[in-house]
Amino acid sequence: MNLSQRRPMTDEEAAEMLSCMEQAERGGMFDNLFCREQVVIEVPASRERLLQSISPDMKLTKGFFRKIYGYELSFPGFWEQAINTLEAAGCTMARVYYDDIIGGYLKGTEEILKPVAVSYLKECDQKWEQRQKRGEDKRKQQKIQDLLQMSDRELLSLLQSMN
Repeated sequence: MNLSQRRPMTDEEAAEMLSCMEQAERGGMFDNLFCREQVVIEVPASRERLLQSISPDMKLTKGFFRKIYGYELSFPGFWEQAINTLEAAGCTMARVYYDDIIGGYLKGTEEILKPVAVSYLKECDQKWEQRQKRGEDKRKQQKIQDLLQMSDRELLSLLQSMN
């Protein structure tokens, strides 16, 4: 059952849940729950730390090259800086690895997004056609209004000019 199919909790269910929680608290179930050592969460590497982590003995992974690409998206030119640093550390194939890994990633992404783009363009075309049709309808309605407001003499003159 997904979230949109869930029904609201009744008052009875909420009261029962509260009662169970109070019973668990009285039984000591929650004692020292927040007294554990604080878990250290690793902060994502910055661009500078990423460059500093490059060394001759490091293991190069797809994830590492994807991080370079990720920084490239926000900071154009970063990939060149990272590749130069890798090459200076002795990885002569860094540029080839980057091109292969990121090229494959982009190709896969393109294959996934292409049907979405086609669908979106069809939707845009349909909306454009609807707008055009509404515009034509408005113009026709305006012409009808103009004709209805013309005098008999003006209508006769218009009819003669059309022949």
